[in-house]
Formats: sequence, C-alpha cells, structure tokens
Amino acid sequence: MNQEQLRHFIEVSQFGSFQQVADKHLMSQRAISKQMKDLEAELDVPLFIRGTNSINLTAAGRYFQKQAQLILNNMSMAQYQVKQFHGDGNCKLTVGYFSTYDAILLRDCIKALSKKKFDIVVEEKSIEHLLSDLMLDSIDCAIITDIPNSLIAFEDLGLKDYVIFEGEELIGIAEELVEPNQETFPLAWLQKYPILYTSHEESTFLQEMFMAHLKDYSEFMTLSRIATHEQRQLLVSTGQAIGFYPPKELVTLSQVKNEGIAYLPLETRSQYETFRLVTKADFSSPLFEEMLNYFKTIDLSY
Repeated sequence: MNQEQLRHFIEVSQFGSFQQVADKHLMSQRAISKQMKDLEAELDVPLFIRGTNSINLTAAGRYFQKQAQLILNNMSMAQYQVKQFHGDGNCKLTVGYFSTYDAILLRDCIKALSKKKFDIVVEEKSIEHLLSDLMLDSIDCAIITDIPNSLIAFEDLGLKDYVIFEGEELIGIAEELVEPNQETFPLAWLQKYPILYTSHEESTFLQEMFMAHLKDYSEFMTLSRIATHEQRQLLVSTGQAIGFYPPKELVTLSQVKNEGIAYLPLETRSQYETFRLVTKADFSSPLFEEMLNYFKTIDLSY
C-alpha cells in the first residue's frame, strides 16, 4: 500500500462513492475501484460493502479507516523529521516541553536561533514522558519545570540539568474575590477552593511539585488536573476554582487582556519554580550549546 492509496481509501469511506473520489482527482472510476480492490487483497479482508448506489464500510473497514489516518499522520511526521537532517547527516535539535510557560521560553529561543538558520523540532509531552524520552534518546533536550531542590534525581537518571529561569510561584484567583489592595494569597484560602493545574496527559508531577512546600496543608487541599490552559483560565476567572502559576514574568506574557484573574504570591510562605534545560549527561551538540548560551545571556525578566 502507498500514501495515495490510503488517502483515496479515506476519501471513499467519507464520500461513500468511488466516482466522487475519481472525479476529485481527475481519475477514472475504474482506477479508484482497482486501488481499493488491491488494498483489500493486500490486507486479505473486505473493506467495503458494495451496494447499487452506495459504498459502505465493513467492520474491518471502519477499523482500518482510523488506522489509515494514523499511518498517514505518522508518515507525514516522519517525512518532516527526516527533512530536519543536515546534508552532513547531523540531526538538528529535538526539544521537548510540557507547559504553556515552557513554550513561552522555548518560543523566543527558537526565534533567536532561527536567525542563524538553525532548525529546532519541538514535541509536547508530560514531564514523565520527557524524562523517559531523554533517557531513550528520543529527544535531545527538554525544558522541565521543577522546584529549586529538585524532585528529580537527574544525575541518577544519567541526565544533566541547567537552570535557565527561576521565580516565585503565584496563585491565580478571580479578581472579584480579592480584597482591595490585597497583595498576597492567604494560606487559609487554599482550603476554600479547588486548586487546578494544567496537564494534557495524565500526570501528577505538577501536583507533587506544588505540594512539596505545603505538606502540612495537603489533607485540607483539593487539587485537580485540567486538560487545557484555556479551561483552567475560564474556571479560575469565573471564581469556580483557583490555580497555581509560574512567576509573573511568564504569566504576563501569556495573559489575555481583561481576563479577570489576580496573580498573588502565597502569604508568609514563598514557593519558587525552577525551569531547567535537561539533556543526557553525555550529549554534545553545537546547537544545544547555542541554546544554552541564549538562556545564559538573555534577560528573562522581560
């Protein structure tokens, strides 16, 4: 099977017609029909129920429709990543990230390095997946959010970390719930509202990170994972929950005008977040050194 054959199969399954797909691609109906018969022969299973005026998928066809789309998506990504190799065979840098705020740091770095005609491939995954991908050499480096006294034993995992940014963690709460001139978030309020963190994958790392300094409050707090940043912002801005956020420098860059959220440091107990650039201990790349130098020299206070 080939990409054209798979694309035509998906289109036939959507249109329910060989003729419509043939017309779309300026081909004969017979040519499309032969492609589908060849595909069925290769898979050794019927994919279609051929009626007088309609084409429907068999159970196997419905299953293969999903798999065909995955195959095409994977082939497209593979083609893209193959193009990320230089002519001398040295791969360009593959960088993983996890959160919206990691992406903000990475975005400006990529913009700066692209001026030097460097190319960087990015992948979004949970922190747990980023660590496993680093150890398996699936990615070259990753930006990982952590606390100053790291929760991760990087050295034991064969990894090396470089601190690229650090600042005070904030609590986000609807502006309407904040008192006039209030500058900090009372610890007692942690018991009043559900506390949200964002992770597109099942992950407890951010929850563990937040709890690291608040263990004595753990039994009174309710922490919940939200899949998207936008959903969390909606719930926090409407007073249905609160959330914990990175330092103000990064929050400011992600804010939407008039979003209705106040970002406050915790009362009497400061918490800090550390953003680390992590790679294999033995990894070496001129492009990685350029990235590291970028983070060493820029002012991340914006």
